[in-house]
This record gives sequence, C-alpha cells and structure tokens, in this order.
Amino acid sequence: MSRALVVALALAACGGAGPARSPASTPEDRASDEENLVVAGVELPPLPHGVRLDRAPLEAGIARALRTGDDERPALPDTADRAEVDAYVAGPLRTWMLERGRGLSEARRLLADAEREEAEDGERAVAAAVIGVLYVRLALELAELPLPASVRSDPALRLGVRNALLEAASPLFTGAESAFAACAIASVRSTDPSLEPWERFCDENAVESREAPRPIDDGSAGERVEAEDGDAG
Repeated sequence: MSRALVVALALAACGGAGPARSPASTPEDRASDEENLVVAGVELPPLPHGVRLDRAPLEAGIARALRTGDDERPALPDTADRAEVDAYVAGPLRTWMLERGRGLSEARRLLADAEREEAEDGERAVAAAVIGVLYVRLALELAELPLPASVRSDPALRLGVRNALLEAASPLFTGAESAFAACAIASVRSTDPSLEPWERFCDENAVESREAPRPIDDGSAGERVEAEDGDAG
C-alpha cells in the first residue's frame, strides 16, 4: 500500500501545500478595503506601498492562486480499511493533488511577469510569497494527512505510509523555500519600509520550509513523525 501511495502522490506532486484557514479574499476585495490578502488560509502582510492586486502584473495570477488555495483536500474517514485507503489514494486524493498541482503551475505562469527582475520589488515579493504559500500548504496537506486507524494500528505500515507522504511532500517544501527566499531577497534590497514585514514573513517561512520533515532513509521515525502519529491516535 505504501508503494502505491508513493507512486500516486509523487506523480501528482510533479504535476504541480499550519495556520487556521480564513475566508479567501479576492483582488477586488483587497482593492476596496484594508484587509490583508489571505491565500490557502494564510494571512499575508499588508500590501507594500503602490502594489495593486486588481491590475497587471498580479491580478490574474493572484485570482488563480486564490481559487487553487481554497480547494480543500478530500476527507479520509478514520474507519477506512486498507482497501478503502488504497481507493482513496488512487482516486479522490490523486485527483485533488493533480488539480492543485495544475492550479499552482498556472498561478506561477500568470505571475511570471511579476517575478521578473525588471518588476517592482513589491510586486516580486508578493508574487513569490503567494507561490511559496501555495507550495507549503500543499506540502503540509500531504505531510500531515491524518492516517486512519487501520494504518495507525500497524507500526511498520504507519511509518512506511508516513515516509511515503513525506517523500511526496519533500519537493514541495523545497519549492516553497525557493519562492520564499526570492520574496525575501526582493524585500531586503528595497528601501521601502512597507516591505520590511514581507522580509520577515518570507525569511521565517523559508526557514520553516527548509526545516520541514523529510523522508526517513533508515526506516526509523523522527520525533515529528511520531508526534503526528500520536496526535492522530
């Protein structure tokens, strides 16, 4: 079962994830009030001076990111037996992952102009931070997937499945770290003080993404893996 999970989720991740979720805002909402942008349940800092979400080069990409980040993972019942877990991975979870991956890729394509070197530092910071959030939230959705009792009751299976989930999430954490680093660089090189919160936000999230749990090569369980499995029980 763990091998099937690795294949399905690694394929989905290549096609392309914390804080409590908040209602998603839209570029139009943000243009009309002072509420911070919320992507995939993560509230970003106040927009830098002069940055608008309701016009190019951010409008289309931000709108796509909001739709992508609001697509919730399908639930896996705690009572699911192993056959039902296999069906969940090969069906609803794989479909969800592929859709999230396509949405992330499309958002990044639409934000490409805002990430170019010649773009304004504020636009580059916002675009990179949004992409980073999409990556890290998708990674966390995988790494922290609650395991049903049929998996938790078998220690070897539990650790194998958790390791498979971390293997699928690992490149997403790496993508998040890269995006947050680009945001921090754009922020720190600017003399605009309104970018200071973005520098802090992106620095902190880059570190968290870099230090996120990775697959366990020797088959032993890391502290966070054990803690998550204990919480699920």
